[in-house]
Amino acid sequence: MAGLIRERRPRGRIGVVGLETQTAGEFSGFVPARFWSGLTDNLTGRETAAISWTFNEMMLPKSDEEITLVRWWAASTAEAVCQAMLEAVAPGVPETEIYAAVLATLARHGCGVRYPTLILDSGCPSLAWGPPRWTTTAEPVRRIGARDLVMAEIFPAFGNAEAQVQVSVAVGKPEAAVAQCAAVARASYEAGLSVLRAGITFRELVHAMERPLREPGCWALTPLVHSLNPQAFLGFTEVNAQDAVPVSTLPGPPPRNLPQLMGSDSILPAGATLALEPNACIGRTRVVSGRTVIVPEKGYEETNSLPCRMRTTYAPPRQPRRARQHRGRCHAIATRRRQRPPPRSPFAPASCASCASCASCPTIIVRWLTNTLNPTLIPPVSGRRNTTWPRAW
Repeated sequence: MAGLIRERRPRGRIGVVGLETQTAGEFSGFVPARFWSGLTDNLTGRETAAISWTFNEMMLPKSDEEITLVRWWAASTAEAVCQAMLEAVAPGVPETEIYAAVLATLARHGCGVRYPTLILDSGCPSLAWGPPRWTTTAEPVRRIGARDLVMAEIFPAFGNAEAQVQVSVAVGKPEAAVAQCAAVARASYEAGLSVLRAGITFRELVHAMERPLREPGCWALTPLVHSLNPQAFLGFTEVNAQDAVPVSTLPGPPPRNLPQLMGSDSILPAGATLALEPNACIGRTRVVSGRTVIVPEKGYEETNSLPCRMRTTYAPPRQPRRARQHRGRCHAIATRRRQRPPPRSPFAPASCASCASCASCPTIIVRWLTNTLNPTLIPPVSGRRNTTWPRAW
């Protein structure tokens, strides 16, 4: 790389992309230390300049072909994925079933995924936000409870164009805190749409989306909005920061790109793609929703309908306690209600009538004795030799 730079640009400053860009999993940039050390050692005396944010602003407007990839492939696949997740969530279902349903739907539509593949969390309340715990720790897979909240962030990508959706599914009637967080998240989404258009600054969009969080005392764990393709401008908020850990008070010196993290003064161009993902937290209860939005010449274009608000899937009605008891404990109750004939013996011949007296039938007793003494003579009708039949009867 150093030789190529000397050949193409023998003098002057060298612009470097990736030293300051912060995305998921790359909060210290994405230029490897070994590559950077070797590059600077072989370009002694050359001045370098970080141009990540200028380059990101240049990449924000997308061509018609890129917009088509986002609109018709990545975003339409995201809608099908949301429907698959909504159908998979039910009480007693393990998280692995939901995880598999989401990824299988993406694969059927020919889409890949970006890091971190799939964010999935369940429980109530829960602030966890990342890949399922069982993907990295040795612990049993969690099953969905009757009053759980299942949240996911999905990253379908097609032709290197990425869309994002944030899905929240409540199992049964949501609790009061969950319903309030869902209402605030929806209000934040609508507030963002009310000002979204080409020509406004990214900071104006963030400030509009954070206003609904002020009055109810909500705070946000993750950005309210961020750019897509590239995922560079992150709309964090400091509203009600006393209830959370804001970016500006993390240990150590503040990040050099804090203005970009909190919402920059960059102007949104026509053709930009954004992920509006408002999230509202009260205590340890959190709800997130959102989808990919395209910024055309006028107004905005929403690409999904399902993930724009929290959805609810109702648990099946609870059965009476007596019916929920173990089958063995209910045997006496079932016997009192109606006398059921005992099951047919596996040693009964095919022509035998169901007389409900297998235990005292001489034919069956002889067949059992014969099978016990020489099992090769008379195999049981069921196909399996059962020498413990008298003890079962």
